[in-house]
Amino acid sequence: MRREGSDLKTYSPDPVKALILERKNVLKKTNRDLAKMIKVSPRTLFRMMEQHTDDWRLRDIRKLCWALGVTKEQFISVISKGG
Repeated sequence: MRREGSDLKTYSPDPVKALILERKNVLKKTNRDLAKMIKVSPRTLFRMMEQHTDDWRLRDIRKLCWALGVTKEQFISVISKGG
């Protein structure tokens, strides 16, 4: 479900972010580690995490998934289930 505006206050599930955070916790990575993985500042990563992944750059999602060992199959499975 795509959000239509940044001021939308209703809950919108984000399965991609859930996958990234789950892998981050399993691998015991910090936000600073994740920021280094995609070559952004920790503050930029913080701002990204406040947004829905629909608003993220595709290359950042790909870098994070690759760095955290998320396979294409896992990623496709998560997005095909929808949110």
